[in-house]
Amino acid sequence: MFSCNLDKSVKVDITAPTGPTGSIGLRGYDGNSSRWKANTQGITPLTGQFHINTIGNAIVINQFDSNTNDMLSWLQDTKVGDIITIREVDNPAMVGYFSLVSLFSFLLPNVWQATISYISGPITGIVPATVPLFHYIGFVPIGPTGPTGSQGLTGSVGPIGPTGSQGLTGSVGPIGPIGTTGATGPGITTYVGYTGGVPGYIGPDICGNYNFSQYSNWNYAVVDTSNTTVPTGGTTIFPPNPGAAFRPPWNETSTVSVIKTPVWNAPNDPRIFTNLSTIVLHARGEIFHQSGITSTTNELIYSWSSSSGGRVSCQLAYEMGGTPSSTPDALSNQGRYFAPRNGWIISVSVKFYASAEITQGGGGAYNNSWNQFVGFYLAPGNTTGTPYPAPRGLPISSFKPNPVYRYLGYYQVGVHGGPVVADGTTTTVPGAITWNLPTMDWVYVQKGDPLPYISMTCPLTAGAGGAPGGPGKIRFVSNNSSSSAKIINGSVIFAYEPLEVGVTRGDLRWDARFVN
Repeated sequence: MFSCNLDKSVKVDITAPTGPTGSIGLRGYDGNSSRWKANTQGITPLTGQFHINTIGNAIVINQFDSNTNDMLSWLQDTKVGDIITIREVDNPAMVGYFSLVSLFSFLLPNVWQATISYISGPITGIVPATVPLFHYIGFVPIGPTGPTGSQGLTGSVGPIGPTGSQGLTGSVGPIGPIGTTGATGPGITTYVGYTGGVPGYIGPDICGNYNFSQYSNWNYAVVDTSNTTVPTGGTTIFPPNPGAAFRPPWNETSTVSVIKTPVWNAPNDPRIFTNLSTIVLHARGEIFHQSGITSTTNELIYSWSSSSGGRVSCQLAYEMGGTPSSTPDALSNQGRYFAPRNGWIISVSVKFYASAEITQGGGGAYNNSWNQFVGFYLAPGNTTGTPYPAPRGLPISSFKPNPVYRYLGYYQVGVHGGPVVADGTTTTVPGAITWNLPTMDWVYVQKGDPLPYISMTCPLTAGAGGAPGGPGKIRFVSNNSSSSAKIINGSVIFAYEPLEVGVTRGDLRWDARFVN
């Protein structure tokens, strides 16, 4: 018998080649951060979006990040003084560091805002985060306040600086007291270049009337002669970007120069009167609207509508300028009154058929960021015409008409500048309103120019559903016919410049060569 041992195992050595290098993965998140995509400044951020406003003092952010995670609690964990970091995902050098000045507050559904202060980095707000790239947004909590350091040494006295440039001329000081009466001079008595005294005091006559010479305490009132085509104020939109507050009066005319006009008051009467001649100009206009409308015998209601809009406006054409037309005119003088002399609008009145009422809108998932108001102002016509605009139609912006010659006043629900009021809150607008303008607010109109028109704007707040919600509205009471309620009457008092004296007319005859 034979036996043998066979080794049946086989050893194979196979070495695989090295595979290709994999692609570079996404950059890791910053500590305590999440990711959002930059959107255009001034546009409401959608889910996963944010932006810094154009002047770099506010961040507007959607509470949901680009991964649709709800980050509201994270945003609300921040504290004033924390350092906010905004870093472009694929370009870490493109970063901005900001200090948190205020806590995040509600702006719109899912959208929050906070006031910030730029510290460093190429992203400033003025230089925006690149749209539509992803950015990591994180914050570093501020540490506790350290102990107060010891008092430093007093520095040495620096050298005396150079003499500064001449300062601006100061404003005109108050009118001084009336001087003592001078001795009676020769010639006629006049208030122009008068060098003599004034007549002595003459008591009242048997009827209690004073001689006109007693109205002799002549002072001078400073009167505005603004250039009525130069606007001033801010250029923000409405609702304003966070941190871009209104700068009223927006687009109102700027002061260019002033004149002095004599004023007087009667003995023992504190009221002051001007010696300028005046005329009352009556005006009348029909309400224009892009909104819903409800009309009955007793009332006329303009209400916000998702399909029609929410704009209500009116301009009052001057009746001396011809009967206003309901259709825009390009060439006629309908509704226009041209100043026969340089002068000022010194008082403005508005009269509704009866009282009016404004109501705050809301409900139906509509959240308004402002309180319902109706405003009044003086401005050129809303409709383009040749050579001057016509007083009809709607302004380009119901919130901030452009241009405005003078703001007159407004009525608003709630407190101006305060929190947004509850849905359905109302405020009554009087049926008759008068604004007597102080001299520095008189509206200057040059000879031959059309007078600006009494104008009204009322942008309506959004809303839907039943009470207390519903659309914002303005309601005009009428006890006659609803058609009467859409007509608004008004008037202005126009004061003329003093007459020119001492100027020769010259020879104005055209037939001189035919006269012997």
